[in-house]
Amino acid sequence: MFFSILKKEKDFSTIEYKKIRFTLNLPGGHNVLNCIAALCISELYGITPEEGTKALFSFAGIERRLEKVFSGSNIDIYDDCA
Repeated sequence: MFFSILKKEKDFSTIEYKKIRFTLNLPGGHNVLNCIAALCISELYGITPEEGTKALFSFAGIERRLEKVFSGSNIDIYDDCA
């Protein structure tokens, strides 16, 4: 299984997995690692890399989990009710 983290920003990361490039619209390095693990496991269950990356690209997270509620004055505030 081959992947590359091409760009890592505060609110998103650009990942290439098996020559498919997509943006993960979730903050944090841990979400990048979770994404890569999900793609690897999904292939074991017969989901193609194209299907897996499409699903992850469309995933925007869940309500109140790393949800940005304010951005300004050089500060970001998140609601993270886990």
